[in-house]
Amino acid sequence: MNIYFTILLVTLCAWITHFSIGNEQADVGPLTPTEADAIVRQQMAEKEQQRQAKMDELESATVIESFEADLGDRKVIFNRVMPSATTDRVAKARQAQASPTSAQFEAQTFPQQEAAKAEETLFLSATVYSDGVSQLLWTHEGVNYQAFANVDFRYLEGIASIETAETRYGVILSVSGKREVAATSPSHETAPQSASPWRPGMSDFSAGGVEYLVVSDDEAILENDAAFGAIDALLLYYQENETELRVDYQKREAIRQAKDRYRQANPSQAQDTIINFSPAPESKSLQAGR
Repeated sequence: MNIYFTILLVTLCAWITHFSIGNEQADVGPLTPTEADAIVRQQMAEKEQQRQAKMDELESATVIESFEADLGDRKVIFNRVMPSATTDRVAKARQAQASPTSAQFEAQTFPQQEAAKAEETLFLSATVYSDGVSQLLWTHEGVNYQAFANVDFRYLEGIASIETAETRYGVILSVSGKREVAATSPSHETAPQSASPWRPGMSDFSAGGVEYLVVSDDEAILENDAAFGAIDALLLYYQENETELRVDYQKREAIRQAKDRYRQANPSQAQDTIINFSPAPESKSLQAGR
C-alpha cells in the first residue's frame, strides 16, 4: 500500500514590516573561546560580588534569636532580626508604587490607541537534521501542519514575537536536533509505507533561496494561507538577517561552552543560606514548641 503526498513548495519574497525578539541582537562578529571565557569570568565575578554584598547585609543585621537547620553539607540559618531603617524605606517605597498617581492611572487605563492588528500565538516545534533541514510542526485552528524548511531553526531561537502589516504573532519555539541524513528521496508522489517517512534533503530545495515544503494529503490544508502567516514571517526575517542570526547563535554557543568550562574548573561549593525576618512583636519565639 502506498501513501500519497501533496507537496507545496513555497519560495519567500520580502514583505515583512517589523519584528521584535526576546533578547537584543549582539554585535556582529563571532566570539573566540578566549573572548567567551573572559566574558564568563567577568559575569561570575560580578555575580559573586553581588552575593557577597547580600551576605554582608544579612550578617550586619541585629539578631534577636536564631535557629539553624542542618542539611548535611550546608545549613539554613533563620534569624529573627530588628527591623532596619532600610527595610522601612523599602516597604514605604513599595506601598507608594502600589498606589499609582492619577496621571499613572490614566496612562495605564487609557493607553494611546494604536491601529488594531490581529494577534496570534504560534506554538512551533522544530527538529533540525544534520544536513540543516528543519522539520516544522504546528497547529492552526485545530488542524496539524507539517513542513520542511531549508533553514536551521536553531538560528531563530530567542525570537519572542514578530509582526507583519496586518498581524502580530507571539512565537513560542521549541528546537531540538537530530543526527540523521535524509535517505535517498523517493518519487514525490509515493513513499512505501514500510520505509521510514520521507523527508527532503537540501538537494530537494532550490539553491540560493529560503524555501519550505508543506507535506500533506489534504489539499485544503495547502490552500489555507492564514495557517502559514507566522512561518512566512519567521523565514522572511531569517532571510533578511541571516548573517546576524548566525553570528548571534555562534555567540550563544560560545558562551554556553565557556560556562561549561568554567564550571568544570570551578566546581560549586555548598554554602549556608541565611534568612532574616522581622515578624510582629507578638509573634512566638523561634524556639517555642521545640
